[in-house]
Amino acid sequence: MHNPLMHGPFLFHIDALFYFLFGDSDAVSRAPAALAGVVLVALPWLLRGPKLLGRWGALASSLFILASPSILFYTRFIRHDPFTLVGVLLLVICVVRYLE
Repeated sequence: MHNPLMHGPFLFHIDALFYFLFGDSDAVSRAPAALAGVVLVALPWLLRGPKLLGRWGALASSLFILASPSILFYTRFIRHDPFTLVGVLLLVICVVRYLE
């Protein structure tokens, strides 16, 4: 049995913040996940160093994330997936940059 409380309090708090700032509507409820999707597309740019992906590799990674149907689908709804992807990609970037 699915229970929305299993996803943790972050979704409730981020949506409450957006409702407080912009009012409550369907568009506002989808905005945090959409912004997480935008951040997710921009994150590979942090790996553009010559020893990492390079400029063209970072651009190609961003384009692949942008064109991904599953990421596009899940960044349209109030779900934990886009925020988890941003956190995981940030963690990978931090580890790779630390090792560099």
